[in-house]
Amino acid sequence: MERDTAVSYDELYMQQKYQQVQMHLENDELEEALEETRLLLAEHGDNPQSWCLEGIVRLALQEFQAAHRAFDRACEISPEDPAPMLHKTRFMLAMDQHEEALRLTQSALEHAEDDEDRVDAYLLQVQALMGRSEEIMDSLEEEMDEDGEPLFEESDDEEELNLPLEVEALLEKGIGIAEKAIALEDHNPEAWFFRSVLLTNLRRLDDAIESWERALELDPNNPLFWHEAANLHAIDGDFEKAHEYFMKLYDLEVKSHAEEGMEFALYEFEQVAMQAAETLQAEFAEEFDVFLPISVEVQEFPNRKLMEEASQRQPFDPWTACHVEIDAEESDEPSLNFLLFQRNVERQLVDDSTEHLAQSLYELLQQILMESIKMMDSEEVIEA
Repeated sequence: MERDTAVSYDELYMQQKYQQVQMHLENDELEEALEETRLLLAEHGDNPQSWCLEGIVRLALQEFQAAHRAFDRACEISPEDPAPMLHKTRFMLAMDQHEEALRLTQSALEHAEDDEDRVDAYLLQVQALMGRSEEIMDSLEEEMDEDGEPLFEESDDEEELNLPLEVEALLEKGIGIAEKAIALEDHNPEAWFFRSVLLTNLRRLDDAIESWERALELDPNNPLFWHEAANLHAIDGDFEKAHEYFMKLYDLEVKSHAEEGMEFALYEFEQVAMQAAETLQAEFAEEFDVFLPISVEVQEFPNRKLMEEASQRQPFDPWTACHVEIDAEESDEPSLNFLLFQRNVERQLVDDSTEHLAQSLYELLQQILMESIKMMDSEEVIEA
């Protein structure tokens, strides 16, 4: 069934308000967005869309209880309308409440009258299933046997399928649901994207590559698609293609971020990184009674030369990689120099506090150090 294109004045008004609030959110103008929703609720407190917008803004403000109440109110006002259910589903996914998200999407599908809502519900269902499978994997890796050994460990071989049967079943179900979305809307790149992710997780790499190519054909300027497709080719052993796709991702990143500023000033970021390196150096010396010089440099983003010089046997991921130099030529005692890329670190931050940045940088440098110790006989570019 096609969506009725005739809209009322109230619907047009709500669409305009929605766009205004979204613009405020994209510009990080959270207080302005909140003021818009307050005015909207004062005028249209009986409209579920008003409460959905309130929930979206409260979620952006990390006021989770207020967001939950807003989405609940939207569903109470219009209990058979799938739109509030789908908004609430997105909130539940953000809260890692995957079982509740699955329940909501099923209810939305039962009430959906057009394909647009059905496709949205299917794609949210897929995300909930993927989230649930990750929960299961995390819980299994935390379980220990009588000897203190993990009951389950993922294989180091990226080409080997090593998943619990319950997780395999969830991923299989997700593929079927993604294909339902594709059957309704073949030109939806997100549906092809999720199908390819699920197929990759099940190591059906040929089918996954076909899905990635379709997603890229439909949305060639989506950096996430290029990033995941590059990783897939690396898993498949096609390092030349992985390198090509990482270069495409690099070009998109440079273009899309040309006018964007960083969360932290470069000097501030570098000072925090240097302090983290000094702490790690002192802890290493205390634990192993060895002084290992560790220095840190910071750049905003990898440069093209570094990308092009990366070994095609180990393509350089511009989103996650760092550059490590191990100097052991002048003396028997090596020294380490870590080149960090500010944009990559900030991409992973949960909040913009200096404390969180410091902890994140410390954990990143600790991880790089452990990898570097394994490679002390050579100079490598490693991924962290």
